[in-house]
Amino acid sequence: VGVAIANDASKILNDYGVRVKGLEDLSGLANRKFGGAPRKWSLGSLVEVLICKEVSV
Repeated sequence: VGVAIANDASKILNDYGVRVKGLEDLSGLANRKFGGAPRKWSLGSLVEVLICKEVSV
């Protein structure tokens, strides 16, 4: 579960030879839930909308 996680799964496969199954990207779910124009979510933008907090890295 995450946001924009397909590349993360590919990296884990390439780096460690571990295949990740059962991925659930929350971007599509967020687009369906919030409606409007589909957008490409990041973890930070989703957190900001859901709990009104800014994620800093």
